[in-house]
This record gives sequence, structure tokens and C-alpha cells, in this order.
Amino acid sequence: MIGTAITSHILFLGFGYTARALAREMSQRGWQMSATFRDPAQAPSNLTAHSYPPPADASVTHILCSLPPAAGLPKLPDY
Repeated sequence: MIGTAITSHILFLGFGYTARALAREMSQRGWQMSATFRDPAQAPSNLTAHSYPPPADASVTHILCSLPPAAGLPKLPDY
């Protein structure tokens, strides 16, 4: 669309070491960020926190799966 800016919005599925490092860089570049947490109350203030699974969000332009291979977490479907 002419004259319409698209804001990049990433959804981190899991917010461990790798996702946190990437989020620091993306925050400085103006990305909108959302992430899943076992306890959303522990989320940094610069992103939207969700429990797992996150709600559908049409504004998400990128997804990074950073879930650890831990017992008790639902398995993501194979594509």
C-alpha cells in the first residue's frame, strides 16, 4: 500500500537467553515485541507478555520459537 508504514512485530515463543539477547537489539531498532512466559508477571516492560499459547494477533510479522525442550510444555506442530 502506498503511504502505509508496516511496523515490524515479533512474537517470541519462549523468552530465554537467546530471545532476551535478540530482544535487546530489536528494541533499539523500534520493533514491537510480544513473548510467551510461564509467569507473564515477570516480563520486561518493553514487550507484551502472554501465557502459552498466545492469542492470535494479526499484527505479528515475525515469530521466533525459543522454547526449551522441557517436559510439560505442549509440542508445536511440525510443518
